[in-house]
Amino acid sequence: HLILNGTCKDNLMINPMSGTLESVYITYGFSSNKPVLFLTLEGGKDGEWDDTGLGSKASVMFAGNLLVKNLTVKQTIYLNNGSNLFTDNATLERVSVMTGSSVDFYNSTVSCDSSVSKTCIKLYRSSSMVTDNLTVNNAGSDTAIEVTGGSSVLLKNSTINNTGSSTNSLSVWGNSYLNLENSKVTSSNSGVSIEYNGILELSESSIIRTSGTPTIKLSGPGIINIWDGSSVADITCEGPLASLNKGSSTPTITNEGGGVCG
Repeated sequence: HLILNGTCKDNLMINPMSGTLESVYITYGFSSNKPVLFLTLEGGKDGEWDDTGLGSKASVMFAGNLLVKNLTVKQTIYLNNGSNLFTDNATLERVSVMTGSSVDFYNSTVSCDSSVSKTCIKLYRSSSMVTDNLTVNNAGSDTAIEVTGGSSVLLKNSTINNTGSSTNSLSVWGNSYLNLENSKVTSSNSGVSIEYNGILELSESSIIRTSGTPTIKLSGPGIINIWDGSSVADITCEGPLASLNKGSSTPTITNEGGGVCG
């Protein structure tokens, strides 16, 4: 458990492995290479965790666990190989979650500014994310949240603000699942993309696109279920395998390429 006062510049590797791998980590620029199964980084006075500008960014690997609490993080965090990230009242930049890893955001913010050219939060290869009161502010040129490769996400009591130049604010594809519960997605000029066996569920949630159409592009095979008073202005269904259950909502529906959404 480390309490950071002021700015700490370090590229950490959090994992329980040791031995011959240590020399490999040093090669890639990690300064912390000792076995650590669970690390808490907590912000003290003006606590901030930045990178060194050299080598790799912070990584949690091989079932390592990282808790970030009351701290501002100014570098990408990568999770691999069944690792876990937990946040409590934290402010972060990009997060990449893959190969069976997971992230739990609580009362936290993830912000990607206009200089960011990669997905703000990406989950792939059977990873998962659960949120309660997460705010994502994405001004970068790529997607705010991408879920793919058999991954799943629950966004609860959360807000997604996408003001960047990306084609999509949210993207769900490759046998993956996204559930918005009591959450709101607002995008200035980007839509939501559901395709290639992607599933989107809305419960007491809304997706708003302030400029252009469609708000959601559903390409078959893909599924959207809209429940409990959720709202979407318009949906484009492409292909006969696009499946839409709109419940009591009344979006404008456009069918393309043999789409049969009603």
